[in-house]
Amino acid sequence: MKYKLFSIIIFIFAFFTSGSLYAQTDPGIRDTLFVDRVNGRLQPNTSVVTYVWGYHDEGLGGISIPLKYKNPQTDVTLDSIRFHPDMNSISLKDSIRDEPAGTVTVVFISFGVIPAGVDTFVILYFTSGPSWDPAVHNPIDTFSLPSGKSLSYTDTSASPQDITPHYDPPGNLDVKDDPSSGVVGIIPKTFSLSQNFPNPFNTETVITFSLSRSGNVKIEIFNILGQKVRDLVDEELSAGYKQVVWDGRDNAGKTVASGVYLYQLKAGGFTEAKRMILLK
Repeated sequence: MKYKLFSIIIFIFAFFTSGSLYAQTDPGIRDTLFVDRVNGRLQPNTSVVTYVWGYHDEGLGGISIPLKYKNPQTDVTLDSIRFHPDMNSISLKDSIRDEPAGTVTVVFISFGVIPAGVDTFVILYFTSGPSWDPAVHNPIDTFSLPSGKSLSYTDTSASPQDITPHYDPPGNLDVKDDPSSGVVGIIPKTFSLSQNFPNPFNTETVITFSLSRSGNVKIEIFNILGQKVRDLVDEELSAGYKQVVWDGRDNAGKTVASGVYLYQLKAGGFTEAKRMILLK
């Protein structure tokens, strides 16, 4: 990859390290950085486009976004990065670094003000290699630079200060709140696993479940012989009513044969399994 490295990089880092780092304490508004989830587990030899965007309730004069994308898997390539048009309308100087391997650091400094609001900063283009294992949880995470600098927004107050935005590492699968529950935002009293719908199904089916508290959640799919065919969910999830879609594929991305399958939920010491039928 070929990236333009502006001479202003030295000034950028001097500017970014001048303020005192603090986390925003306003309980009603939370500055946040988001990296889009992959909609379904990334398969080997597959390209994926990922958007990096954020919310901030103050004008910004700078942004520092260091991201680590090789953890724990290594067979993935960051093909290119594009600055989003949202950023092109602002008088910016920018820099992208991809050192050390498996990381990328995006740095912005504005000679105006990036207005408060929601902005898409950059677009990342990845390709997984032949040894990529979709069963292994491999979120894009943040890291600290050798200088100790980490993820930050820099406000435009009279005495510029760095704000550490909230960041949740994206998961491998798009687990959504269940809108059909009618109680979005309400915490259920118990863990539960519902029957998939439709059942039998042909191409894909929806599995709904409830979590009475946040924590690591696993949903695994087994064939009738008890052999695991798919790690559908393996990540930290918030409490609530959730749903996830199974597309009838195994961990290698191949469509499984017709038959009876078991799906099992494990969360917070709770375990439950149910049967479903795939018909072609």
